[in-house]
Amino acid sequence: MKTLKPYWGLILLSIVSAFALGRVMYEPMPGHYRIFVSAARELLAGRNPYGTNYGTGIGNYFYSIFCAWSVFAPLSLLPEKLGVFLYVAGSWALFVAATGRLARRLGWDSNRIQIFWFLITAQVFSAILATKLELLMVAILFWAADAWLDPRASRTRVRGAALLLAAILSWKYQPLPILGLLALVSILTGRRRAEWAIVAGASLVFSLAPYLVYPWANIAEWNRVWSTTFEGFIRSAFLNFENLYAFVFYVTGYQISLEASQLV
Repeated sequence: MKTLKPYWGLILLSIVSAFALGRVMYEPMPGHYRIFVSAARELLAGRNPYGTNYGTGIGNYFYSIFCAWSVFAPLSLLPEKLGVFLYVAGSWALFVAATGRLARRLGWDSNRIQIFWFLITAQVFSAILATKLELLMVAILFWAADAWLDPRASRTRVRGAALLLAAILSWKYQPLPILGLLALVSILTGRRRAEWAIVAGASLVFSLAPYLVYPWANIAEWNRVWSTTFEGFIRSAFLNFENLYAFVFYVTGYQISLEASQLV
């Protein structure tokens, strides 16, 4: 295969990402960012972060209390434009750095890495416009995977990776299938088994930490509001998601019941 021009994929990704970030900075509504930091401010004031779109009209806050504490509470103290710039640019830089490290760890050559940057450009563009948390989550996941695959990684680095995996798992359960695959690799290879105790224990601590700060009755009510709001959101928007059930519906016209889909 003829060698492709070095860095062409990364250059394309950078140009498209810069355009998306510029648009976010220009728009009066910076994606979902205002929802995230507004929820963090409510929590800092001891109030319920769930059940409202904070006047944005584009959605509600569905992440965990610990997520608001660890990611958005510090950003909520900054002016909105500065905060969203640091949040998006920082997430993007960590994603690119972590992806590059993991790709080299897996033995990818330059051509393959550049093709990957090209294929992921549209997804990154969309994530930046919506100021999605997933860009940062994938960056952390890739950084942790690189540390765990490195046989020369120090114990401090590996345990730090375990804590970060626990953090993103406590933000939302979306990474659970991927973490399950990593756990399976650990079981089959006999490597990094002990670190899973750190992941499980730290995730439990992060999830239960709010109970040490807020009255239990308040958290119970907040969880009830979250559950009710999320159920309504799923019922109104489920078939707009990229998932197996939406695919079956649009291809065959048959809609799998929401109750059945919730079992998966």
